[in-house]
Amino acid sequence: MARNIKTLVAGALAATVALTSAACGNGSDSGGGGAAGAQTVSIGISSLNASHMWEFIARDEGIFSKYGINLKLVVFQGASQVLPSLLGGSTQVSEPSAPQAVAAMQKQPGLKIVVGSLMGSPLSVVGRKGINSIADLKGKKVSVNAAGSSSDYYSALAYFGAHGLSKTDVTYVTGGATSARVSALLSGAVDAVLCSPPDIERLTKTGNKVLGNVNDLPDQKNALAYALMVKSSWAQANHDTVVKFLEGYQATLAFMRDPANHDKVVADIAKELNTDAQGADDVYTYFIKDAEANLDPTGAVTVPSLTLALKAAEVPSVTESTLSGYVDNSFAQEGAQATGATPLASSSATS
Repeated sequence: MARNIKTLVAGALAATVALTSAACGNGSDSGGGGAAGAQTVSIGISSLNASHMWEFIARDEGIFSKYGINLKLVVFQGASQVLPSLLGGSTQVSEPSAPQAVAAMQKQPGLKIVVGSLMGSPLSVVGRKGINSIADLKGKKVSVNAAGSSSDYYSALAYFGAHGLSKTDVTYVTGGATSARVSALLSGAVDAVLCSPPDIERLTKTGNKVLGNVNDLPDQKNALAYALMVKSSWAQANHDTVVKFLEGYQATLAFMRDPANHDKVVADIAKELNTDAQGADDVYTYFIKDAEANLDPTGAVTVPSLTLALKAAEVPSVTESTLSGYVDNSFAQEGAQATGATPLASSSATS
Protein backbone atom coordinates (compact mmCIF):
# COMPACT_ATOMS: atom_id res chain seq x y z
CA MET A 1 0.00 0.00 0.00
CA ALA A 2 1.43 3.34 -1.06
CA ARG A 3 1.49 5.92 1.68
CA ASN A 4 2.87 9.30 0.73
CA ILE A 5 3.58 11.18 3.97
CA LYS A 6 5.97 13.72 2.49
CA THR A 7 3.55 16.55 3.24
CA LEU A 8 2.92 15.30 6.76
CA VAL A 9 6.62 15.02 7.58
CA ALA A 10 7.35 18.45 6.13
CA GLY A 11 4.50 19.94 8.13
CA ALA A 12 5.64 18.26 11.34
CA LEU A 13 9.17 19.57 10.87
CA ALA A 14 7.94 23.06 10.09
CA ALA A 15 6.06 23.00 13.38
CA THR A 16 9.16 21.67 15.11
CA VAL A 17 11.29 24.55 13.88
CA ALA A 18 8.57 27.09 14.68
CA LEU A 19 8.37 25.84 18.24
CA THR A 20 12.11 26.11 18.86
CA SER A 21 12.00 29.52 20.50
CA ALA A 22 9.31 28.35 22.90
CA ALA A 23 10.93 25.04 23.78
CA CYS A 24 12.68 26.05 26.97
CA GLY A 25 10.68 25.20 30.04
CA ASN A 26 7.97 23.21 28.22
CA GLY A 27 9.01 19.90 29.73
CA SER A 28 8.60 18.39 33.13
CA ASP A 29 11.98 17.76 34.73
CA SER A 30 12.10 14.29 36.27
CA GLY A 31 15.78 14.44 37.12
CA GLY A 32 17.47 14.88 40.45
CA GLY A 33 20.59 16.48 41.82
CA GLY A 34 23.84 15.21 40.42
CA ALA A 35 27.14 14.39 42.02
CA ALA A 36 29.46 17.30 42.68
CA GLY A 37 31.61 18.03 39.65
CA ALA A 38 29.50 15.91 37.31
CA GLN A 39 28.57 17.24 33.86
CA THR A 40 24.80 17.67 33.56
CA VAL A 41 23.32 16.34 30.32
CA SER A 42 19.59 16.85 29.76
CA ILE A 43 17.69 14.41 27.58
CA GLY A 44 14.23 15.17 26.23
CA ILE A 45 11.69 12.36 25.91
CA SER A 46 8.05 12.38 24.85
CA SER A 47 6.71 10.62 27.93
CA LEU A 48 7.84 8.47 30.83
CA ASN A 49 6.80 5.01 29.71
CA ALA A 50 8.31 1.59 29.09
CA SER A 51 9.68 2.64 25.68
CA HIS A 52 11.95 5.08 27.55
CA MET A 53 12.74 2.63 30.33
CA TRP A 54 16.51 2.81 30.09
CA GLU A 55 16.45 6.48 31.07
CA PHE A 56 14.69 6.03 34.37
CA ILE A 57 16.64 2.87 35.19
CA ALA A 58 19.88 4.77 34.60
CA ARG A 59 18.75 7.65 36.77
CA ASP A 60 17.26 5.59 39.60
CA GLU A 61 20.31 3.33 39.80
CA GLY A 62 22.78 6.20 39.53
CA ILE A 63 24.62 4.52 36.67
CA PHE A 64 25.63 7.64 34.76
CA SER A 65 27.22 9.20 37.85
CA LYS A 66 29.93 6.54 37.61
CA TYR A 67 30.93 8.15 34.33
CA GLY A 68 30.84 11.73 35.56
CA ILE A 69 27.42 12.49 34.05
CA ASN A 70 24.40 13.91 35.87
CA LEU A 71 21.56 12.52 33.72
CA LYS A 72 18.61 14.91 33.75
CA LEU A 73 15.33 13.71 32.22
CA VAL A 74 13.04 16.34 30.70
CA VAL A 75 9.66 14.76 30.05
CA PHE A 76 7.34 16.43 27.55
CA GLN A 77 3.69 15.81 26.86
CA GLY A 78 4.17 14.89 23.22
CA ALA A 79 6.71 13.96 20.57
CA SER A 80 6.28 17.32 18.83
CA GLN A 81 8.12 19.04 21.70
CA VAL A 82 11.17 16.77 21.84
CA LEU A 83 13.13 18.12 18.88
CA PRO A 84 12.34 21.80 19.56
CA SER A 85 13.91 21.38 22.99
CA LEU A 86 17.11 20.15 21.34
CA LEU A 87 17.13 22.86 18.70
CA GLY A 88 16.43 25.50 21.32
CA GLY A 89 19.23 24.31 23.59
CA SER A 90 17.16 23.39 26.63
CA THR A 91 18.25 19.76 26.18
CA GLN A 92 21.50 18.37 24.82
CA VAL A 93 20.11 14.99 23.74
CA SER A 94 16.68 14.05 22.44
CA GLU A 95 15.03 10.70 21.75
CA PRO A 96 12.67 11.03 18.78
CA SER A 97 11.41 8.22 16.59
CA ALA A 98 13.96 7.21 13.96
CA PRO A 99 11.90 8.55 11.03
CA GLN A 100 11.29 11.79 12.90
CA ALA A 101 15.03 12.11 13.51
CA VAL A 102 15.94 11.68 9.84
CA ALA A 103 13.17 14.02 8.71
CA ALA A 104 14.50 16.62 11.15
CA MET A 105 18.02 16.29 9.76
CA GLN A 106 16.74 16.94 6.26
CA LYS A 107 15.60 20.34 7.50
CA GLN A 108 18.37 20.88 10.06
CA PRO A 109 21.65 19.35 8.79
CA GLY A 110 23.44 20.25 12.04
CA LEU A 111 21.84 17.30 13.85
CA LYS A 112 23.17 13.74 14.14
CA ILE A 113 21.99 10.36 15.42
CA VAL A 114 24.53 8.88 17.85
CA VAL A 115 22.60 5.94 19.33
CA GLY A 116 19.91 3.51 18.27
CA SER A 117 17.94 3.07 21.50
CA LEU A 118 15.01 0.79 20.64
CA MET A 119 14.63 -1.83 17.94
CA GLY A 120 11.30 -3.02 16.66
CA SER A 121 8.01 -1.91 18.09
CA PRO A 122 6.85 -2.75 21.63
CA LEU A 123 3.34 -1.65 20.72
CA SER A 124 0.08 -3.51 20.50
CA VAL A 125 -3.12 -2.17 18.98
CA VAL A 126 -5.89 -2.10 21.59
CA GLY A 127 -9.46 -1.46 20.50
CA ARG A 128 -12.41 -0.43 22.63
CA LYS A 129 -15.24 -2.81 23.46
CA GLY A 130 -17.04 -3.83 20.29
CA ILE A 131 -13.96 -3.45 18.07
CA ASN A 132 -12.86 -6.99 17.30
CA SER A 133 -10.47 -6.66 14.36
CA ILE A 134 -8.25 -4.18 12.54
CA ALA A 135 -10.88 -4.04 9.79
CA ASP A 136 -13.38 -2.72 12.36
CA LEU A 137 -11.24 0.42 12.74
CA LYS A 138 -12.17 1.71 9.28
CA GLY A 139 -13.72 5.13 9.75
CA LYS A 140 -12.74 5.17 13.43
CA LYS A 141 -10.43 7.34 15.59
CA VAL A 142 -7.01 6.12 16.71
CA SER A 143 -5.07 8.09 19.32
CA VAL A 144 -1.29 8.42 18.83
CA ASN A 145 1.34 10.50 20.56
CA ALA A 146 1.70 12.90 17.62
CA ALA A 147 -0.19 12.38 14.38
CA GLY A 148 2.26 12.63 11.50
CA SER A 149 5.51 12.27 13.41
CA SER A 150 5.55 9.93 16.43
CA SER A 151 6.78 6.35 16.54
CA ASP A 152 3.35 4.92 17.31
CA TYR A 153 1.89 6.83 14.34
CA TYR A 154 4.40 5.25 11.95
CA SER A 155 3.81 1.86 13.54
CA ALA A 156 0.07 2.29 13.02
CA LEU A 157 0.55 3.18 9.34
CA ALA A 158 2.65 0.07 8.77
CA TYR A 159 0.44 -2.30 10.75
CA PHE A 160 -2.90 -1.07 9.48
CA GLY A 161 -1.55 -0.97 5.92
CA ALA A 162 -0.50 -4.61 6.18
CA HIS A 163 -4.05 -5.41 7.22
CA GLY A 164 -5.78 -3.59 4.38
CA LEU A 165 -6.45 -0.12 5.82
CA SER A 166 -5.18 2.94 3.99
CA LYS A 167 -3.98 6.05 5.80
CA THR A 168 -7.28 7.80 5.06
CA ASP A 169 -9.36 4.88 6.35
CA VAL A 170 -8.46 5.92 9.90
CA THR A 171 -8.59 9.28 11.66
CA TYR A 172 -5.39 9.81 13.66
CA VAL A 173 -5.79 11.97 16.75
CA THR A 174 -2.84 13.55 18.56
CA GLY A 175 -3.25 12.30 22.11
CA GLY A 176 0.05 13.24 23.76
CA ALA A 177 1.46 11.21 26.63
CA THR A 178 0.58 7.52 27.06
CA SER A 179 -1.56 8.16 30.14
CA ALA A 180 -3.70 10.65 28.22
CA ARG A 181 -4.16 8.26 25.31
CA VAL A 182 -5.13 5.40 27.60
CA SER A 183 -7.63 7.66 29.34
CA ALA A 184 -9.08 8.69 25.98
CA LEU A 185 -9.79 5.06 25.11
CA LEU A 186 -11.26 4.33 28.53
CA SER A 187 -13.58 7.31 28.21
CA GLY A 188 -14.71 6.33 24.72
CA ALA A 189 -13.26 9.45 23.09
CA VAL A 190 -11.27 7.28 20.64
CA ASP A 191 -11.67 3.79 19.26
CA ALA A 192 -8.12 2.45 19.59
CA VAL A 193 -4.64 3.24 20.86
CA LEU A 194 -1.18 1.75 20.42
CA CYS A 195 0.49 0.99 23.73
CA SER A 196 2.75 -1.44 25.56
CA PRO A 197 2.76 -3.15 28.97
CA PRO A 198 1.64 -2.31 31.61
CA ASP A 199 -0.98 -0.15 29.84
CA ILE A 200 -2.16 -3.13 27.76
CA GLU A 201 -3.17 -4.93 30.94
CA ARG A 202 -4.91 -1.83 32.30
CA LEU A 203 -7.02 -1.61 29.17
CA THR A 204 -7.85 -5.30 28.75
CA LYS A 205 -8.97 -5.56 32.37
CA THR A 206 -11.86 -3.26 31.49
CA GLY A 207 -12.95 -5.25 28.44
CA ASN A 208 -10.92 -3.62 25.70
CA LYS A 209 -9.28 -6.00 23.22
CA VAL A 210 -5.77 -6.47 21.82
CA LEU A 211 -6.15 -6.50 18.03
CA GLY A 212 -2.56 -7.26 17.15
CA ASN A 213 1.12 -6.74 17.88
CA VAL A 214 3.14 -4.47 15.59
CA ASN A 215 6.25 -6.65 15.96
CA ASP A 216 4.40 -9.43 14.14
CA LEU A 217 5.45 -7.61 10.96
CA PRO A 218 9.03 -8.70 10.09
CA ASP A 219 9.92 -5.23 8.75
CA GLN A 220 8.79 -3.63 12.01
CA LYS A 221 10.57 -6.14 14.24
CA ASN A 222 13.91 -5.33 12.62
CA ALA A 223 13.41 -1.58 12.23
CA LEU A 224 14.95 1.09 14.44
CA ALA A 225 12.16 2.63 16.51
CA TYR A 226 13.94 5.31 18.58
CA ALA A 227 17.27 7.08 18.30
CA LEU A 228 19.30 9.50 20.40
CA MET A 229 20.08 12.73 18.58
CA VAL A 230 22.45 15.60 19.33
CA LYS A 231 23.55 18.82 17.72
CA SER A 232 26.80 18.12 15.86
CA SER A 233 28.28 21.40 17.09
CA TRP A 234 27.58 20.50 20.73
CA ALA A 235 28.95 16.98 20.28
CA GLN A 236 32.16 18.27 18.70
CA ALA A 237 32.66 20.85 21.45
CA ASN A 238 31.90 18.29 24.16
CA HIS A 239 33.43 15.16 22.68
CA ASP A 240 34.51 13.61 25.98
CA THR A 241 31.10 14.27 27.54
CA VAL A 242 29.34 12.54 24.64
CA VAL A 243 31.64 9.53 24.95
CA LYS A 244 31.01 9.35 28.70
CA PHE A 245 27.27 9.60 28.02
CA LEU A 246 27.56 6.66 25.64
CA GLU A 247 29.51 4.71 28.25
CA GLY A 248 26.69 5.33 30.72
CA TYR A 249 24.13 4.22 28.15
CA GLN A 250 26.01 1.02 27.38
CA ALA A 251 26.46 0.30 31.08
CA THR A 252 22.72 0.79 31.60
CA LEU A 253 21.85 -1.73 28.90
CA ALA A 254 24.25 -4.23 30.45
CA PHE A 255 22.75 -3.61 33.90
CA MET A 256 19.20 -4.12 32.63
CA ARG A 257 20.08 -7.31 30.79
CA ASP A 258 22.00 -8.90 33.68
CA PRO A 259 19.67 -11.49 35.34
CA ALA A 260 21.33 -10.67 38.67
CA ASN A 261 19.69 -7.21 38.51
CA HIS A 262 16.20 -8.49 37.70
CA ASP A 263 14.67 -7.57 41.07
CA LYS A 264 16.17 -4.06 41.07
CA VAL A 265 14.99 -3.36 37.53
CA VAL A 266 11.49 -4.68 38.23
CA ALA A 267 11.27 -2.53 41.38
CA ASP A 268 12.26 0.56 39.38
CA ILE A 269 9.68 -0.26 36.69
CA ALA A 270 6.92 -0.74 39.29
CA LYS A 271 7.74 2.60 40.92
CA GLU A 272 8.09 4.67 37.76
CA LEU A 273 5.17 3.17 35.83
CA ASN A 274 2.90 2.91 38.86
CA THR A 275 2.17 -0.78 38.45
CA ASP A 276 2.30 -3.86 40.64
CA ALA A 277 5.12 -6.41 40.76
CA GLN A 278 3.50 -8.71 38.19
CA GLY A 279 2.87 -5.84 35.80
CA ALA A 280 6.47 -4.69 36.21
CA ASP A 281 7.78 -8.18 35.57
CA ASP A 282 5.65 -8.35 32.42
CA VAL A 283 7.29 -5.13 31.25
CA TYR A 284 10.73 -6.57 32.02
CA THR A 285 10.02 -9.71 30.02
CA TYR A 286 8.40 -7.87 27.12
CA PHE A 287 11.12 -5.26 26.67
CA ILE A 288 14.38 -6.68 27.94
CA LYS A 289 13.97 -10.32 26.96
CA ASP A 290 11.89 -9.88 23.80
CA ALA A 291 11.53 -6.44 22.23
CA GLU A 292 15.15 -5.39 22.82
CA ALA A 293 16.78 -8.74 22.20
CA ASN A 294 18.25 -7.53 18.89
CA LEU A 295 19.27 -4.06 20.10
CA ASP A 296 23.03 -3.60 19.68
CA PRO A 297 24.72 -3.39 23.13
CA THR A 298 26.93 -0.55 21.90
CA GLY A 299 24.06 1.57 20.60
CA ALA A 300 25.51 1.55 17.08
CA VAL A 301 22.94 2.10 14.33
CA THR A 302 22.89 -0.35 11.44
CA VAL A 303 22.03 0.58 7.87
CA PRO A 304 19.37 -2.17 7.54
CA SER A 305 17.54 -1.15 10.74
CA LEU A 306 17.33 2.50 9.73
CA THR A 307 16.38 1.63 6.16
CA LEU A 308 13.42 -0.39 7.42
CA ALA A 309 12.35 2.41 9.75
CA LEU A 310 12.33 4.92 6.93
CA LYS A 311 10.58 2.52 4.58
CA ALA A 312 7.70 2.17 7.01
CA ALA A 313 7.33 5.93 7.32
CA GLU A 314 8.15 6.76 3.70
CA VAL A 315 10.42 9.63 4.70
CA PRO A 316 11.36 11.17 1.33
CA SER A 317 14.75 11.68 -0.31
CA VAL A 318 16.63 9.07 1.72
CA THR A 319 18.39 6.08 0.21
CA GLU A 320 20.52 3.37 1.76
CA SER A 321 23.63 4.94 0.27
CA THR A 322 22.98 8.26 2.06
CA LEU A 323 22.08 6.93 5.50
CA SER A 324 25.62 7.25 6.82
CA GLY A 325 25.24 11.01 6.52
CA TYR A 326 22.66 10.92 9.29
CA VAL A 327 24.49 8.68 11.76
CA ASP A 328 27.73 9.00 13.71
CA ASN A 329 28.60 5.72 15.40
CA SER A 330 32.08 6.87 16.42
CA PHE A 331 30.99 7.91 19.92
CA ALA A 332 29.36 4.52 20.55
CA GLN A 333 32.43 2.74 19.25
CA GLU A 334 34.75 4.83 21.41
CA GLY A 335 32.57 4.26 24.47
CA ALA A 336 32.59 0.52 23.85
CA GLN A 337 36.38 0.50 24.15
CA ALA A 338 35.96 1.54 27.79
CA THR A 339 32.86 -0.47 28.73
CA GLY A 340 33.66 -3.62 26.80
CA ALA A 341 30.26 -3.57 25.09
CA THR A 342 30.40 -5.99 22.14
CA PRO A 343 28.49 -5.31 18.91
CA LEU A 344 26.02 -7.96 17.80
CA ALA A 345 27.61 -10.52 15.55
CA SER A 346 25.02 -9.76 12.88
CA SER A 347 25.54 -6.02 13.08
CA SER A 348 26.93 -4.11 10.12
CA ALA A 349 26.95 -0.62 11.55
CA THR A 350 27.38 2.44 9.44
CA SER A 351 30.24 4.67 10.55
